[in-house]
Amino acid sequence: MQKIQLKNLNYHLPSFYVLQSNYYFYLGFSEEALISLSKAEENVAHLDLTIKGTYLITIFNNRIVMLIKTGKLVEAESESERFNTFLQHSSEVEETFFTLIKIYRADIALLGKQFDRLAILIEELEKLPKNSDQGYALRFYKAMLAISNGDYQLAEEEAESCIMYFEENPIIERLVPLYETLGICAEKKRQYKKSSDMYKKIVYLLKEG
Repeated sequence: MQKIQLKNLNYHLPSFYVLQSNYYFYLGFSEEALISLSKAEENVAHLDLTIKGTYLITIFNNRIVMLIKTGKLVEAESESERFNTFLQHSSEVEETFFTLIKIYRADIALLGKQFDRLAILIEELEKLPKNSDQGYALRFYKAMLAISNGDYQLAEEEAESCIMYFEENPIIERLVPLYETLGICAEKKRQYKKSSDMYKKIVYLLKEG
């Protein structure tokens, strides 16, 4: 920061604040992380127009993820609206960015136990273009909706269809509920060893996390 100030290299400020934000969030300082993201957004004016949009997309994504992970669901919903508005007024935007906004809203609905809304978002996601990550996220939401409705067979099928992907690309917020779902489904089928194994995996994940 001192070097940036001394040499008037203000175009480095957005990347500096994004990195600082990630570091604060890693340390568990969520408020400081969000403040750094706000500073990054304030300083994108120093950037060339060709990369300004890329930085803003990164800032929006990081902020929404942080808000969701810290349980600030109302703020995350508001930020998803801002992100959507930004994309609507941008040129040459990948269609999967709009899908990503639906993914964030599905996470918000799931965490808020808004299962009717989650069902609607799943239907919308089915019709949208998706990359690989988003396709497996959709299967995850289907599993969560099915288990909430007591449809254990469908819940197990959907969870099994995406569990390997999330084990290879670990996301604890996905893996824990998936293992719990598979554990519950195994109990219903009296597969007690499998159920026990699932809960052991949850304990291991939480310890590692």
